[in-house]
Amino acid sequence: YDILRTLHAMLVWHASDSKAAANKDALALRNNLDQFRKTVWDLMQRRASIFLLNTQLTIFKIDQFLDIFYAATKFVGVGEDFSGVDAPNLRGSIKQRSKSYLDNFHRDNIEVLRMMLENDEWQRLPVPSGFSIDNIKELKSGRRGYGSEANP
Repeated sequence: YDILRTLHAMLVWHASDSKAAANKDALALRNNLDQFRKTVWDLMQRRASIFLLNTQLTIFKIDQFLDIFYAATKFVGVGEDFSGVDAPNLRGSIKQRSKSYLDNFHRDNIEVLRMMLENDEWQRLPVPSGFSIDNIKELKSGRRGYGSEANP
């Protein structure tokens, strides 16, 4: 982080120095600093991608995973702003790992739900022959969904 902050401070100083703007050496230095900024971001992206791809995310609870996802997304945004270069590979790694985690999370929770439904004791309730979900008054006022007129 200190490297990024120092590099940014040097770039800002060289950009604001009117004497340096006319100097060829200062212009070359500013170009080198700008290129170094992109190089640092590229290295950071590669290391973050390797970390994400080699970390077993399934050990984390959903809240922890969401914290990791938020931090990784924030990291990408800050890096892109800092370097002026997009990070499609790192975004792709985050997307791939998130999809994998959520697929596994979904599969595990569907299995838990299936076991709960199989092990729960069900009793048949007497209902009129024409009964539908629309007959439940508690669901009428706040129901939203596909095809619902209350759906914005």
